[in-house]
This record gives sequence, structure tokens and C-alpha cells, in this order.
Amino acid sequence: MRVLWLSYLVLFVFGMPLYAQYYNSVQHIVGERAAGMGGAYSALGDNSTALWYNPAGLAGIKNPSLNISLNSYSYLTTEIKGYMEMMNWMGDTHEIDLKESDFSIVGTSLIYGKRLGKNTGLAFGLFAPFQENIVASISDSVTSPIYVDPDNGSQSQYDYMLKKSITKSSKYYLGMAGIGHDIGFMHIGFSIGFGNYSEVITGGDFVYREHVITKAKVVKFSYAENSKSIYTAMAKVGGRFFIGDNQVIGLQVKTPDVSISGSKQQNLSEEESSVVVEEDLEAFTFLFPSQLALGYGYMLPGMLGIDIDLLWSSTSSFHAVSALNFRGGIEYFLNKKITLRAGGFTDFSQSEIIRENGFNESSIDYYGGTFSLSFAKDFSIVKDNVTQEKHLWSTFGLSYRMGRGDVEIYKLDKMSTEVPPVKSQTVHHVSVFIAESLAF
Repeated sequence: MRVLWLSYLVLFVFGMPLYAQYYNSVQHIVGERAAGMGGAYSALGDNSTALWYNPAGLAGIKNPSLNISLNSYSYLTTEIKGYMEMMNWMGDTHEIDLKESDFSIVGTSLIYGKRLGKNTGLAFGLFAPFQENIVASISDSVTSPIYVDPDNGSQSQYDYMLKKSITKSSKYYLGMAGIGHDIGFMHIGFSIGFGNYSEVITGGDFVYREHVITKAKVVKFSYAENSKSIYTAMAKVGGRFFIGDNQVIGLQVKTPDVSISGSKQQNLSEEESSVVVEEDLEAFTFLFPSQLALGYGYMLPGMLGIDIDLLWSSTSSFHAVSALNFRGGIEYFLNKKITLRAGGFTDFSQSEIIRENGFNESSIDYYGGTFSLSFAKDFSIVKDNVTQEKHLWSTFGLSYRMGRGDVEIYKLDKMSTEVPPVKSQTVHHVSVFIAESLAF
């Protein structure tokens, strides 16, 4: 019986995720200039942050530079109405809402670039594309719902109290190196990266049931933890084609982030029993999608910059269901010391691919915008009797995205083999970022 209860706990905690899953193309925005332009940077990128967007832009590095995106303050709030449903003998449905929240402070990037010879630029970077700590909770009591026994599938009538919470902590660290070369009419570039993705999901349940007729009481306390760590590899190739005065076409192809090795562990406990399961994860599976970016850029030095990108993403292969997204941004130099940037982007769901694999929790499409102000400070230092000019840019920005779509809900009175119902929901995500760029 204890083994059966633990099996039910696995289904309840991990088979019915309390946090909503969003299967999108993982469009992480880094770098002070690109972040303010909605991530549209595959064409205009010509400094060290091109390591992330299009390595061909590294050929445009003129002076040694250090780019630091110090912190990104991210806030996420979600409320799914009726995420769980219970039905009583009269056929009335009681809905329980799911609430999610996340507040994270992330150091997003540290990139160093320099010029090698006349036509080549080189850059190294450390990135933290995302770091989440999502807390989700459900708490409610219901009178006379139908309860399905996990052992034999029989239905009984109970007064039911449920308190449930899950925390999902995930982070991805990535080290990259890239090189760009100027061959005259175009720039070409290549980069490679190795990373580590880690995730810990912890969940706790308190369940109280009292049989309406017999008054028999059942109280259950349970805890579950699921953790995994995956080492990844990826590569990018890119080009920048100059098509006229101040106009450029950018093209970048990114491989999927492929797992090299990894492991996972499950720790499940209920009262005095516990089960620990450890196993290695399969290598050479796709963790994050492949991407193809095509951009157009227009630049009036010291005055105006415009970049428009189309970003195609595929989770598995070129034959899989994919998503086509848009990024667009503009920068305007108010004067030599202040630059204004604004942009917009989409991040459409690839949930059809997930459904093929049996995990169809949600389908959320995002629409977002960014805004930033950059302030320049010039100073000089004397080294070995030589005066060296330094340029420091401080950037403060805001990013907002809204997601709308469908999420599967969980019906406690139904058998797990039935098709779950779907409800629409809205997600709001706000980030504030601070970046420093030093050229010397």
C-alpha cells in the first residue's frame, strides 16, 4: 500500500505540474545595446556582444572592450483561474486557482572583445541567460467532492482540504568564444559555447479527506524533489552583408543546445517512507532550440540605428513544427552623451512539438517591448607617460512581455486517461536591467 501511495505521489506531484509549462523559443536578451532594442541585433551588432547575436559582428570591434550586464531584476506573476476542478455528486464544479510568482536577480553577461590584426575580432563571454525561482501554490477546501482512489479507480464522496506548493528553481550558465573576420564586402564569424543547465523542483502536499457517510478521516503529508543537471554544447555561424551606404543584412545560424551528459535524481517521501531514484540522462538530446536569424540594419553613425529581425526556431529538427518570431528595434542619439533605445519582440509557443512527446501542459504566445537609456562618460588615464582615452556607457532599461494562451487544467474527479480540459490565461513578466560597457 505504501508503494502504491508513493506511486500516486509521483503522479500527483510530477505528472500534474503545479507550475505552468511554457514551451517557447527561449529568446534571451543580453547586452546593453541589444536589450534596449528588443534583441534585434543580428544585423547592426558590431561590438563584443555580437558574440551572442551574430559572431560575424565581432569583425567590427575597433578597440578592446569589456561589456558587463550587471543585473537583471525579473518579476513574473501568473494566476490561472480554475487550474484544478472538483465535482460533487450533484454535478456542481468547484474551481481552485493556481498562483505563481517569481522574483530573480541575475548577472546576465560578462564579455571581453579585442581586435586581432587589421581584419579580425575576437571575444570571450560568460552568460547567465536565465535564472528562475518560480513559486506556485494551491490552497482550498471543498465540500463533498468526488474522489478517485488511485489504487482501484473507485469513486467516493469526501469533504476535502488541499494545500499544495511547488518551487521550480532553474538556471543556465554558458561560456562562449567567437571570432569574426572582415573579407571586404562582408563579415563572417563563428562561435562555440559550453554550458550547464540545472533544475530543482520541490513540492509539498497536505491532504485531508473525511468520508461524508462513514466519517473516516485520512491525513497525508508528502514531499517530493526532482533535480537534474545537464552539460551542453552549441555553435553559431554568421555573416554580415553590406548592401549599400549604411545598410547591412545579418544572417546567423545556431545549432540546438545539445546535451553532452547529465543526471537526474528523484527523492519522494511520505510519512516514514522514502524512495530515491538516480539515473543518467541520455546524451545528444536537444535542450534548447536551433535558430535561424535574418536581419536588416540601417545606421547613421552618431544619429540613428534601426534593426529588424526574423527569427526561426525549431526544437528538434528541420522537419519539426517550428515558430517564426519578430524582433525590431531603434536607437536614437539624443546627443553625444545620451542614447535612447526602444524595441519589440514576439515569442510564440512551440507546444505542438511538446504535444508529440506527450507533455501538452500549455501553449502561450508572448508579445513584448523594451526601453532603455544609455549615458556616456569619457575619461582618460596616464600609463607609462601615455594618455589613454576610456569610454564608459551606463544603461538602464525595462522589458515587459505579456503572454496569452491555453493551459491544461487538472480535474480531480476524472481518471488520468481522459483528455484534460483547457482554459485560457494571461501571463505578465517585467524585467529591469542595468548594464555597463567600457571601451579602452
